Amino acid sequence: MYQALLILVLAYSLNELLVKNVERDGGSAFSCSGIILIVIFVLTTAGNITWLVFQYRDFGNAGCGANLTFLVISTVLGVLMYLVVIFRTRTDASMLTSAIVWSYQLFLQWSAMSSSPDMQCNPYTHSAGNTTAEIILGLFFTFLALLIVGGSTTKGDDKNTLTGDMSAHMMEKDDGENPQYAKVAIQSENDGAISAEEAHVFPISTATIIFQALMVLASVYYSMLMTNWGNPSVADDTYSFFSVNYMSYWVQMTALWVSQALYMFSLTAPLCFPNRSFGE
Repeated sequence: MYQALLILVLAYSLNELLVKNVERDGGSAFSCSGIILIVIFVLTTAGNITWLVFQYRDFGNAGCGANLTFLVISTVLGVLMYLVVIFRTRTDASMLTSAIVWSYQLFLQWSAMSSSPDMQCNPYTHSAGNTTAEIILGLFFTFLALLIVGGSTTKGDDKNTLTGDMSAHMMEKDDGENPQYAKVAIQSENDGAISAEEAHVFPISTATIIFQALMVLASVYYSMLMTNWGNPSVADDTYSFFSVNYMSYWVQMTALWVSQALYMFSLTAPLCFPNRSFGE
């Protein structure tokens, strides 16, 4: 769920960066930056539509009512994501933002349905190729999330490129009132007093604890990805010592719903709370 939030932050930040480049080039859609933005949007949207069609073909077979229902809901929400941004509810949202977020959501949906043990509704139960693709894409999105976490915990400017105010609580601030390094004198072997910063001794802060906790969760998540959520298929053979159940299916499907709710809320929040500032 936290990964879904980080991917959402990345989508907004990437869109804002590309739009600023277009404005810097004069605001023309036919400038170099404008063409890059349009190409990324067209390719991402075309890829999303193609991926969704294949998911209908592979997972929406007769007798797979749950999968078909989730696919229809995902399609409706995907269309709404593109339509809501037309009303410019927030300045840093666009159809490109919706395209990027929808790509991640389609990945979650595909990964969840590929984890189902029902062979009638999941043709990839024993597919080594599909398992390898799941692992690679899962590692890619997790790597992006870790990059965002790493960027949000660097010292310096609170409003860094990727996360802005959303992760300011994770940063080590050096503002005088809450110094980054404890200015405590440490006696060296030759009785010379040195600062804690010089001795590379750092205080344990809330930001440090949060960062370490996220790294622990990332380690656990990586192990789940590398074993395909407990049901790996390698060389067209599924290892029997991993139990096959719906746990991974529902875990990833729940993550999908949370991601959809987060993005829709981020688009509609300015309408619900007009006195607050969003996207600035």
